[in-house]
Amino acid sequence: MSRSVCGSLCWIFVSVVFVAGFVNQAAASAQAPAAPTMPTGWKVTSDQSFAQAAIKPISDRLGGTVTALRNTVYDVNGKPVKLNTIVTASEVDADKIMASLQAMKPAEFMLRQGLIIYEFVGTNDVIPDIRTGRAHLQTNRGF
Repeated sequence: MSRSVCGSLCWIFVSVVFVAGFVNQAAASAQAPAAPTMPTGWKVTSDQSFAQAAIKPISDRLGGTVTALRNTVYDVNGKPVKLNTIVTASEVDADKIMASLQAMKPAEFMLRQGLIIYEFVGTNDVIPDIRTGRAHLQTNRGF
């Protein structure tokens, strides 16, 4: 095999490996992070990660690009507390989505950590639990 053919084949191989790595990285970044570990007594009753097709309408409604979304429902003292984990595409998208959410509900129901926004949903009787969960996430960063 001539040197130029080998060079061309090597270049094609490197290009394919680079593109495959980029696609895999993009696919991995679109995965919602695992449900965060919450305070003692918070028990997961359901946990769902959404497909990209289901995320698009939510992105449109919130006014920023959402790359991954997870909905986890916890049982807290016999009452449900829902936690949406929203992964945004950029800082600008995170800013837009936070502004949109803050227009709908009190800031204490949300927590932003970089490109991830945690949104708590629950009835008035679980507001103290939501405050506890938010403080836990803020301190422990969901780990």
